[in-house]
This record gives sequence, C-alpha cells and structure tokens, in this order.
Amino acid sequence: MRRAAKAFALIAAAAMVTSCGSSGGGSGGGGNEGALVVTDGGGTFHDALDKAVYKPCATSTGTKIDNATYDYSVGLIKAQVQGAKEWDVVSLGAFISEAEAAKLFAPIDYSVVTADGLPEEARKKYWVGYDVTGIGLGYRTDKYPTAPTDWADLWDVKKFPGTGTLEKNAVNSNLEMALLADGVQPSEMYPVDLDRAFKKLDELFEKRRMIFYDSGATMVQQYASGTATIGTGWTGRFTQAADEKIPVALTKKNMIMATTNWAVLKTSENQDAAMKFIDCASGAERQAAMDTELPGQIPANTKAYDLLDPKIRETIPAPDATDVLRQSNDYWAENFDTALARWQKWLSKHGG
Repeated sequence: MRRAAKAFALIAAAAMVTSCGSSGGGSGGGGNEGALVVTDGGGTFHDALDKAVYKPCATSTGTKIDNATYDYSVGLIKAQVQGAKEWDVVSLGAFISEAEAAKLFAPIDYSVVTADGLPEEARKKYWVGYDVTGIGLGYRTDKYPTAPTDWADLWDVKKFPGTGTLEKNAVNSNLEMALLADGVQPSEMYPVDLDRAFKKLDELFEKRRMIFYDSGATMVQQYASGTATIGTGWTGRFTQAADEKIPVALTKKNMIMATTNWAVLKTSENQDAAMKFIDCASGAERQAAMDTELPGQIPANTKAYDLLDPKIRETIPAPDATDVLRQSNDYWAENFDTALARWQKWLSKHGG
C-alpha cells in the first residue's frame, strides 16, 4: 500500500466499515466473540494478507481472526477507540505523531513481538512496520532506447519525450521526488523545502504535458495504453504489470519508501493475542509470502529479502541500500496539513 495516498485520507470524512470475512474459523467483521479483529484497507491487498498472513497466523497462534476494512483515516480509528471498540489491530498508513498515537494505541510489547530482522525505523513504540511500497520513476521500456535512471530524467523532455503522469493525491512523495530531481540527497530531505519543491514542479509542468492518476488501476491503464510514457509508479503494480507483458519498468535510484504498519488499539480486550499476531505477521516468512501474493511489495523485514524470488529482488532496493528515501513519519505527522493545503492550491492551477 502506498502511504502517501493513505495520508491524504486524513482529510476524508467517515467511510463505511465493512466485513471481509474471517480466517481460522471466525465468522464476520467484528462480531465473533473471542476472535481477533484485524482491520485493513480491503481489496486485493486484503486478499493477499488473507492468504499470506491471516490464515497462517491464525493457525500458528491458535487465534480466530476476523477482518474489517476502512479507508485508512485516523478519524475512523478514533471512532473505534471512543465508541464502537470492535477492532483490535489496524493496518496503519497515515502519518501520526507519537503523542496522538498514545491516545489511540497500546505500546508494542517487544517481549512478545521479537522483531527479528526488522530495522529500527520499523520498530516504533506504538506500531511495527510490515509492508513497504517503493515509489520510483516509471516508464515504458519500448519508448526509450536508453532507459531513464533518476528522477531528474522526468524533466529531460528532449531525451525522454512523451506525456508524464503523477499520483494526484500523493502530496508528500510528489514534493520529495521533485527535490530529489533537483539534487537533494535522501539524507538531507527533511525539513522539506516547500518553495523549492513547488518551483521544481512548476518547471516540470512548463516543460512536459502532465496528467494525473488517482488509483493503481488508472496508473497501470495510462502506461499500458501509452497515454503516459513516464512518471511516478509503484513497485507492486509495476511488477504485476510487467508480469502481464505490459512494457514498463521502474528506476531504483532514490526510490521513495513508504511503510505500512501494524498497531494495536488501546481499547482492545485481546492485547495478548494482538501482540502474538503482530509477532507472526512481522516475521520474515510471512512477509516474503506477502510478496508471493503481491509481487513487488517490499518487505519491511530485511531477512525476508533473501527469501524472495531472485527476479523480484532485481526490481526492488536491497535492505542496506543508501540511495533510497525512507519517508519520515515524524516530519510528515507535524507538517502534512501545511503541505496538503499548499498542494491543493497548486493542483487547482494545473488541472488536478
């Protein structure tokens, strides 16, 4: 899942919560007494989690797992904590400060969650990283004799002509990629220079015809049809598109890494079972299995990397890669709203 778009959901109103069935003998979304209710974003991502994580972890822990879905907005999590109290574990994508997290989530019990193979950035007080989407420069492999290699190539319309595309709601990653294209090193990204980033984006729209996509399906369709030949893309979707013989690829240099996490609601009455589930779900085998179901998703657990298909390893950054940008939760938790307001104003001037 891509975290940039999920962060945009912070401004969403309420959405309907729906059942996704159950694993390991459960019978519904939130109403099965004794079951652990794990909530995610639904769709194909949920289907992959069900096969790679929910069913195996239900078996290994002996815990029934029920599922519900939500739109990744913090507002729905707050509603659960303050009212319904039906959920136990959530797949967390929104950027959230530790102070706000303390009001919603229980601290992770690292005496239960072994976190073997998880890097420091995936082991936080209130959540554990489990899935990473890489956002890179995507392109049609049949359109360019020489493949692009870096974000700056998106601005090079002479060498790489054609219509470009960006994710409409990816506020933070669009700003970050503009700065990477302008020479900012990943280690020097934060605090984000908004003036510089928007100036660089203005230059792009002056040089190249640009369009937007608002979903993974639309993104793939644009590249598949040739409506767009270069722009942003996601590791999972591009890997799956390439498997379907669509001539697309992603650059790995300065790829933006967006992490999705597991968190336990502080109102959960199944704290022990929740921690055991996260221990299972964050293990190398489960995360590698997730990539089997959704090829191109990047495991947060570094030990899962060696378990991946070699062809997949070629398309994603290695765990110790230094030429990638790992998005800062702390920075965006404090600054996302400011960037969003400016992005929306900018977007209205560029056909978004």
